[in-house]
Amino acid sequence: MKIISAISVGDLTVYDLSVDHPHHSFVHESGAVLHNCAYVVANNPIVDFIPMTNVGKVPVTQYTAKSVEKCGGVKIDFLRLNSLKDIRICLDLIRSRSIVVQPESTIIDGRRVPKIRLLPFSGRLYDIWDLPEDQAIFKEICQSMTETVFQLSTHSAVQYLKLFNRTDSDQPIHLIRSIEDIAAFTALDRPGPLDYEVGNGKNMLHEFVARKKGDIDRQSSAYSPYLFDTLPETMGILVYQEQLQRVVQDLGGFTPLEANDFRICVGKKKKVDLISMRPKFMERATPKVGEAEAEQIWNMMVTFGQYGFNLSHAVSYSVTAYACAFLKHHYPLEWWCAVLQNADKDEIYSKIGRASCRERV
Repeated sequence: MKIISAISVGDLTVYDLSVDHPHHSFVHESGAVLHNCAYVVANNPIVDFIPMTNVGKVPVTQYTAKSVEKCGGVKIDFLRLNSLKDIRICLDLIRSRSIVVQPESTIIDGRRVPKIRLLPFSGRLYDIWDLPEDQAIFKEICQSMTETVFQLSTHSAVQYLKLFNRTDSDQPIHLIRSIEDIAAFTALDRPGPLDYEVGNGKNMLHEFVARKKGDIDRQSSAYSPYLFDTLPETMGILVYQEQLQRVVQDLGGFTPLEANDFRICVGKKKKVDLISMRPKFMERATPKVGEAEAEQIWNMMVTFGQYGFNLSHAVSYSVTAYACAFLKHHYPLEWWCAVLQNADKDEIYSKIGRASCRERV
C-alpha cells in the first residue's frame, strides 16, 4: 500500500509519502505505514488537483508517488533518523553537567556553530559533526562493539565489521581508521555490492576487505586493471555512484548528462533503458580494455548500481555513525540515558542487544 499524507508548512503544502517497506518505514499513529524520508511539496493545496481520502485522522492522496509527480507535486527526500534524537538528548545531558562555558553559538574553525551542536570535550568545545578522529573508537567499531551506533549495529554490519581486524601480525590492526573508511563500509554494506559474486561465496565487501589487507588477487573475477588504476581511492572497487558515472564517461564515452541518466537507470532498475545503453558502452570500451574486461565492468556497474550510495550520502551516514560511537565511547552514561529515554519498551532490547546497561556503562 502506498499513501501520501498532507502536512501544511508555511505557504506550501507538504505531503508525507509512504511505502510499505519492511526496512525503511514505520507505523504512524493513524496505523498507516509511512516511509521515513520522502515528501511531496506543492505550491497549492493538494485537494485542488489530486483526489483525497483519509487514513485514520490523516488526509492522504489516492495517488501514488509517480502519479503525484505527474500531477505537479515535487517529491523531496528528507531523511528522518531516530539516532539524531539520541545525539541531541545526549548532548543536552553532557552540557548540563559540563563546567565549560557554553555560549548560544561559537566560531570553530571559521564556522559559527549553534549551541545545540556543541560538545564540551577535553576542556574545549567541538562541533558534533566535526569531531576529532579517535583510533580507540575505530578499533571498537572493528570489534563490532556497535550497539546503538547508527548503521553499524545491524546484523549485517556486525557480521562484516569483524573482518576489518587484521590478526596475521604480532599486533592486531584495525583496518577502519577514518570516517572515510566508515563511509566506504556503509556504501558497500548494501544489496548492490553484496549481490555481486566474486567467487567462493564472496562479494564486493569481502573483496574490499581483502584489498585493505593487501591481498590483491589479480585472477579474481572482481579484479579489473582499468578500475584498479582509475579508482585508487577505493582500490579499484566500485563504491559510490559518482565512480560509476566517472567510468561510463571515461571508458564508455558518455556525456555527463548521459552518465547521470545511466546512474538513474541503474538505480531505478530500468532494464529496457540499460539494454539500449550497453552497445555504446561496449563499442567505446572494448578497444580500450578488451571485450572481456568491458563486459566484466558493465556487469559490475549494473549489479552495484541496483543499490549503491552516492558519496555525500555515505559520508553523511558515516559522520552520524561516528558521532554516535564517539558519544558512546567517551560519555557512556549520558549516551545510554539518551538512548533509553528515546526508546519505547519494544525497542529497548533491540537497541541494547544482548548486553545490559550495567555491563556497558
